[in-house]
Amino acid sequence: MTSPARTLLAATLLLSSMLLTPAAPAQTGAWTDGEFLVLASVAGQTSIVRVVPETGASAVLVVPQAIAGGISVLAFDPFRGGLLANASFAPDNPSLHRLWLIAHDGSHVALPGLTGALRALCSAGDGRIFFMHNTGLGPKVIEYLDASDQLRTLKAADGVTPFTIEVEHLLYHAPTNALIGSSTSYLSTTDCSSAGSSLYRIPLSADGLKVDGTVSCAPSSSAVNTEDIMSLDHLPDGRVLVTLATGSPFSGDRLIALDPATMAVSGWAHPSQADINGGAWSARLHRAAVHAITNSTSELRTFAAGVSGLGALLPTSIALLGGSGYSPAQLFFRLDANGPACHGLLIRYGEGLAGKGGLAPQLDASGCPDIGHVFTLSISAGLGGAGGVLLVGLAPGSAPFKGGTLLVGSLMAQIPLTLPGAPGVAGAGALSLPAVLASPVLAGVDIHLQAAFADAAAVHGVSLSNGLRLQGD
Repeated sequence: MTSPARTLLAATLLLSSMLLTPAAPAQTGAWTDGEFLVLASVAGQTSIVRVVPETGASAVLVVPQAIAGGISVLAFDPFRGGLLANASFAPDNPSLHRLWLIAHDGSHVALPGLTGALRALCSAGDGRIFFMHNTGLGPKVIEYLDASDQLRTLKAADGVTPFTIEVEHLLYHAPTNALIGSSTSYLSTTDCSSAGSSLYRIPLSADGLKVDGTVSCAPSSSAVNTEDIMSLDHLPDGRVLVTLATGSPFSGDRLIALDPATMAVSGWAHPSQADINGGAWSARLHRAAVHAITNSTSELRTFAAGVSGLGALLPTSIALLGGSGYSPAQLFFRLDANGPACHGLLIRYGEGLAGKGGLAPQLDASGCPDIGHVFTLSISAGLGGAGGVLLVGLAPGSAPFKGGTLLVGSLMAQIPLTLPGAPGVAGAGALSLPAVLASPVLAGVDIHLQAAFADAAAVHGVSLSNGLRLQGD
């Protein structure tokens, strides 16, 4: 690709406009960033269910023999490319729990050396997996697997003494290089509040081996002692979304925001439901989603900032039977494919149109699309030497085009490009394109891409790639 074309691509990706509803990928197949994962009872068996945020389309990923405890026992690990689950699988005894790495097709392998009930599973995205053993009341060490699967213990500031604390949930906050933790008053002896729940910031050293500085603690916004923190997740403004459940209906906020730098807590939204089993921010929906019991029914509900009431229903194609009741047993999780240092989205969607050799060009991306980050767009499996265009729009599309489907709407640009590779050879055309979202006005804006190439073997002389949705924060 010529230098002017690269400049045009970068400029095109700076376009600003409205937020639009994206096309939804399937709930099976490869992992997609931002999809939901729910622990549910399906046909009487505890199952891990995948849910498409935009449509509620649901599919059972895997059915373990048992899930250990339920307190933050799932977490996606982008470094290893799979879902972490503290569970039991055959042929083990059902009471033998391990830490498993589950692939998108449900296949699973046990990570070495970890048995027993765990809590506070947390991936840092760089190979570290933090956790604690779920062994009842009292301070406990924070352990982690490193990128080489070596088991380590987080040290106190002296670098020698094991650091201890009592939390049920952990979240790695990359901007401050800290672990954010939470504890419930009646389940913890280290709370900083005599009522309600506590939130902690545990600063880490640059090498991640020890605590570096003072551990901060702040009470949640509610003063009631019948309250549990159910989950922690990242908000796009750098704060942490904290989801609460309570035994006192209509008292206090259910979704609050924590500023990890100042430890200031403020209300974010006020669901009416008291029994909430986890929540997360969804960049795909531009809203928060929670697993809640509404009128005795387990379901997913979504909320914008400042909203009160029952929220908007997200119907799932699988009934989400069962609820955790009033306890910190989390049932709802968000898949973070890029890791906690990146909040942007890169999601394939739709089907391309094949050309020569029965091959459809493949449009992909890698890296972090957040504002100011350089990431890479890639095209593969195209016709060698073929000329074409990269279509850039601000909405998904579904219009018939050249025997296939035009997957980009609100078209803003058509960027000319030519595939390298042996001319006329099927699948030989491939290239990589650097791109950047340089302007802050693009934060949260959905951009949709599709490539089209001249190919005489295609049904109407044009081959089409899949669609690609990207969003930076």
